[in-house]
Amino acid sequence: MNISRFTKLKIVSALLLCSPACWASTIYQVTIDTSSQSGNNGGIYFQFNGGLDPDPASVSITNFVIGAPGSLSALPAPAGNGGVTGSLDSLPLVIDNSGGNNDYLHFLTFGPTLFFQVSVDFTSPLTGSSGSAFSFGLTADDGLTPVLTGDPNGFNGQISYDTAGVFTASTLGNDAIETIAPVDSSGVPEPGTALLMTLAIAAIAFLRRACRAQRQCRTVSFRV
Repeated sequence: MNISRFTKLKIVSALLLCSPACWASTIYQVTIDTSSQSGNNGGIYFQFNGGLDPDPASVSITNFVIGAPGSLSALPAPAGNGGVTGSLDSLPLVIDNSGGNNDYLHFLTFGPTLFFQVSVDFTSPLTGSSGSAFSFGLTADDGLTPVLTGDPNGFNGQISYDTAGVFTASTLGNDAIETIAPVDSSGVPEPGTALLMTLAIAAIAFLRRACRAQRQCRTVSFRV
């Protein structure tokens, strides 16, 4: 029994075609110029909500950095509603779109800059009738009054995607946003794809071992 290259390709193709929907990720980095608020107490607010019938999705906030002398505040305590796990004190902060209102507020002391990365993770292909939107805003120390924005909803920026998986990043007209751009992750396979490739490699390795064992049995039988 010999495993041809064609057979190996058939194994990989079968695993890919028979698989359920995979999770896809799109990563953005955000830089905000907060120099005009440096030294002031305030807060940062995150919200991730879907439409009427969104596909399951989540956002993960990582690499959260406040430029010195800014820092996160322990009090008042962070407040999360809906599908929120983790915190900015214990990254990643993960917010899903499972509820009608999924948000998180953390108080801080502003520095000259604020930086974070956000990974939007969603099922692919999308089958729901609406996309989802991740929004973020800066507040005064009351946690309510927006700062550094003229947006009527009080947000400083937004990352959203539609039912076709097309992403749109917007500063909402705010000059304080220096960067809100995707990070190139083209070299990193999606988790579902990576798992399927691992299974395919394991299947090929198993068949190779079976072939070697079969050849050894034939040799022993011939000698006897």
